[in-house]
Amino acid sequence: MIIQSTASSRRRKAMIYETFFAMLVALGAAGCGEGESGDVELPPGCLAAAEPFGSDPAKGESFPDIELTACDGSVTSTAALRCQSKVTLFAVGAGWCGPCNEEAPDLEKAYQELLDEDIGVVQVMVQDVMANPATTLFCQKWVDTFDLTMPVYIDPAGKTLGTTDTMLMPLNVIVDRNGRALRTVIGGKLGDVTATLRAEAGSIQ
Repeated sequence: MIIQSTASSRRRKAMIYETFFAMLVALGAAGCGEGESGDVELPPGCLAAAEPFGSDPAKGESFPDIELTACDGSVTSTAALRCQSKVTLFAVGAGWCGPCNEEAPDLEKAYQELLDEDIGVVQVMVQDVMANPATTLFCQKWVDTFDLTMPVYIDPAGKTLGTTDTMLMPLNVIVDRNGRALRTVIGGKLGDVTATLRAEAGSIQ
């Protein structure tokens, strides 16, 4: 099932898309430039993501440590999540984004298949179906719609999206335990998510 909006809401999204996302990217980039990692509390034994982050998380660059909110309102960070696994996929999307809807079941399937392999799959939603900043209410609706058990968080300020030079979604970034980007796919799906994550995990000595 795809979460859909009405025709009028789609027109509204088209009108506000460019302006709103330009604002999100600017805010996110500004946050990263100010050393986002220094503002996030790190779990014991977890290292802060190395700088420079850059504006495009290409292989070798770091994905910033950004605060995220769960559907129940609890707060965590990309750092706390990446430090739990050898590699972690952060899939950043929005409710109005067709490919984001399409890949949600694939992400859930990969999450289930990789539960015992020290590989994490995390979805981060920045906007709802109306292109408004994602809320915990929307977060829970998203989880219920796709019957998700994987971790789903919201980033209403769009700081995760602000790590790139593009406004395209989904943004899929695979990082290692220290936040180093191993692979980034912007504006498209990863394909076979399980195979891709296993390959990246296998590339780490």
